[in-house]
Amino acid sequence: MLLFIKAPLLALIRRGQKTTTIRPWKTCRLVAGDLLHFPTGGHVRGSQVVARITAVRRCRFGDLTAADARRDGFPTLRALREAFAAIYPALDLVEAPVVVLTFVVVTKRSSSSARA
Repeated sequence: MLLFIKAPLLALIRRGQKTTTIRPWKTCRLVAGDLLHFPTGGHVRGSQVVARITAVRRCRFGDLTAADARRDGFPTLRALREAFAAIYPALDLVEAPVVVLTFVVVTKRSSSSARA
């Protein structure tokens, strides 16, 4: 599945410092073993990071922990909440359903190696 992610968070994925993505989804058909494609540089083809999902967890946003925030690339739960509030201002930061996708990076391709 193609997932767009902000450049600073993509850099954390590349360095292995972000191992989850939290999405405000009511439903999710993804399962462990599925691939996630994070395009870079605004290109769907070319540069991208590919990751394999290792776990899918559904919960309420209010049930997320400080450990969830750190795995998602945020230093604190408060920082995660502030980021979500900025991106999704209408989201109920307590009751909203979210999906936590845990993954491992399997490929980091640059534009030049993708063309080769």
